[in-house]
Amino acid sequence: MNRIARIALAGTLVLGVLAGVAPSASAAGNPGCITRSEFRRVKNGMTLTQVKRIVGSAGRVSLSSPPIVIRDFTTCTRFHVSNITFWSGRVDGKLYI
Repeated sequence: MNRIARIALAGTLVLGVLAGVAPSASAAGNPGCITRSEFRRVKNGMTLTQVKRIVGSAGRVSLSSPPIVIRDFTTCTRFHVSNITFWSGRVDGKLYI
């Protein structure tokens, strides 16, 4: 096998292993938008990392005035709005309309 083919094969194997270890949100069947059921699973006291595991996205910061950060999340349903308020890095409030 020539050198280029071996490098390509090694790269494919590494990517396959990484994909198996940490699947992306879209690979896991989560398009990165928040559904009402995902919203209900988010509880006060959760960290951003825990919210990202549920939603598949970190959202977009709409207000940052430490210790408060408000993140807007794209909803999977049109004409809805969702945001989550973090106080000192923990969920303190949430809104889904």
